[in-house]
Amino acid sequence: PSSGSSTVGMSTAYNQWKKHTPLLYDTLITHNLSYPSPCLRWGHVVSEDSTATIQRIFYSERGASPNTIVVANVKIPKPKMTDPTKIDKFEENTPSPSVASVRSNCHHGYHSCELRDDLLVLFYGPDG
Repeated sequence: PSSGSSTVGMSTAYNQWKKHTPLLYDTLITHNLSYPSPCLRWGHVVSEDSTATIQRIFYSERGASPNTIVVANVKIPKPKMTDPTKIDKFEENTPSPSVASVRSNCHHGYHSCELRDDLLVLFYGPDG
């Protein structure tokens, strides 16, 4: 088969998945980045009310120039608080309104990362 037919097949499968997201998930949060993030860590709960929890998240943007570690807050709805008619209405090409960047820190390469007391500790290797 040509590559065009496999792209159409993937597109059809994706559209079917997206259409059925209200049946599969209580909540779906997507956040478009320029490049995939190789590192993601959940942090502490920042705040909570009867409808949602706001939790800290750390992720890297390695394709960005310069590479950065992003500290953000994610608003996670409580169970049964998401309108099921809106779950499949997300826009893949825009950042999520549920994810708010708090700050970004430049880095020049690291070997690994670890979360300690809500601080992201980077371990630099011989290249960094």
